Amino acid sequence: MPIDPDRPADLLQIQEMTDDSMRRQECWRTDRNKHLKEYVGQRYGDHGASWPVALNLIRLLVAVFTQHLSARAPKALVTSLFPHLHPTAVTRGLVLNREIERVKFAKTARRAVSSAMFLMGIVKVGTDISSSGQPPLPYVEGVLFDDFACDMNAHDFDEVEFIGHRTYERLDDVQDNPLYDQRVTRLLQGDADYSSEPFGEDRADVMTAGQQTRTIEASKRCWLWHVYLKPERLLVTYADTKDVNRPLRVIDYDGPERGPFHVLGFSEVPDNLMPLSPVASLIDLHDLANRLFRKIARQAERAKNVTAFAPGAEDEAAAIQDAEDGRFVKVTDPNLIKQFRSGSIDTASFALALQLLDKFNYFAGNLNTIGGLTTSAETLGQEQMIGRASSQQVVEMQLAFVTWVQDIYQHLMWEVDNGERMLIPVVKKVRGTDIQVNANYLPGMAPGAFDDYRYRIHPYSGGYKSPAERLQMLLQIFERYVMPLGQMGALEQQSLSIDINALFDMIGEYGDMEEELGRLLIASEEPFGTGGTEGMRMPPNTKRTYERVNRPGATESGKIDTLTRALLGAGQQDSELAAAMRPTG
Repeated sequence: MPIDPDRPADLLQIQEMTDDSMRRQECWRTDRNKHLKEYVGQRYGDHGASWPVALNLIRLLVAVFTQHLSARAPKALVTSLFPHLHPTAVTRGLVLNREIERVKFAKTARRAVSSAMFLMGIVKVGTDISSSGQPPLPYVEGVLFDDFACDMNAHDFDEVEFIGHRTYERLDDVQDNPLYDQRVTRLLQGDADYSSEPFGEDRADVMTAGQQTRTIEASKRCWLWHVYLKPERLLVTYADTKDVNRPLRVIDYDGPERGPFHVLGFSEVPDNLMPLSPVASLIDLHDLANRLFRKIARQAERAKNVTAFAPGAEDEAAAIQDAEDGRFVKVTDPNLIKQFRSGSIDTASFALALQLLDKFNYFAGNLNTIGGLTTSAETLGQEQMIGRASSQQVVEMQLAFVTWVQDIYQHLMWEVDNGERMLIPVVKKVRGTDIQVNANYLPGMAPGAFDDYRYRIHPYSGGYKSPAERLQMLLQIFERYVMPLGQMGALEQQSLSIDINALFDMIGEYGDMEEELGRLLIASEEPFGTGGTEGMRMPPNTKRTYERVNRPGATESGKIDTLTRALLGAGQQDSELAAAMRPTG
């Protein structure tokens, strides 16, 4: 029998479903909060880790992969299988990329990826129907896992029968909202405690907010649940209290079938709903490495040097104690004064700790190479090969992220097409020219059905590229394509030429050398050469000499291996010890 939220018994059933979900998610919330405390360490407010986290490997892991996957919002590419819809698909792509920027998806995606490193990232897509009479606009907003509930009996998020989240809202705003049933809002009262969880430990955001109670709130607030019932295709909003047996709002949902929520997880567990997070897979190595280093630190702090002297040598011992470094002190018998060392670090423990660092890097998919933290090979060619192999370790995460973003972009474009019909101005550029034309888009009036279009993204457009990397790519394109085409005369045949001023402006900008290039480049009254690309032609005879020089280097893994064997008493060659002392990179 379908659920009818307007019936008190059915609304109570919905409340019990969300309560059951929150109760069954308690173990994941508890572990996630513990992992977050390791992530922030001991120096983050009053609610961080209970012990020093000198080697914050979790912080390094999350930072590298978040930057690798979502440094910026991936660009959208809209296509169609039907040729006559291609111009409209291009226009849709421009509109979609504009909406991506307007909703600040780059920030939302980055937070979702960071959250998915600990368990899952959750995003809600919809249209904000404002109570102030403003035009409704699509939105993409993040959802906190502490406020999330779903059908825990499902094996996949596509199979859940309900999914939702709760919000902590000002009571005055709820009661003044004309979209809610005013007969119900008058029954609401403020909740006493924000930070305490009814089904487990405190919320994760207590680390920043601290323990908040109603006595220190600026105004009364209340918890509201927003739940999507998939079989009934209903969106239900109700108060998180058993004292009110009627919903605030029930609307028919006509959006994508999967609903308004999009969940990102990086590693699926067969036959289970909840994903396995990268942090959960590596937290034990992080914990063991830090416990060993804390033990080694205590051993180092207990180590001390003590000087003993025989009776009658008090004056000579005092003279030695007061002497500056490098000074000579006269003694009658050196054997009467001796220095003793007490305690030292355990070399086996230190060797194990170094190996744990190397194993963390290994099980994280060669984290040092992915993050560009150090070199893993002694030559550039080997380094590039290792970099390509390392990228294969994160393909699973890359594909999960790309699929997640594709679903969000398609949903966002659906919200645009089915929202209020407002003319959206976009500008198209004619390829190969500087000409730009206006191509206004009116939602709902585009030819073809919504499913006739395909929404794809450029998977690597979300990664960060530094100015130095952009400059390197620019020079490679110029060397590999522009110069050869210019020498063959292909650019002249297409009536194309190179704007040298623009080229040097880009070199100066990306290379942070605007001032230096500005002083070197002086405009001349007479142009050099005959124009076009003739000046790019190389002389008929050129001579180049290639010299290959091998320079021994050091890799982080090799240094750890050498130092570990040395600590354990294994013999080392002088060249190996010398390489271990060289910096990596």
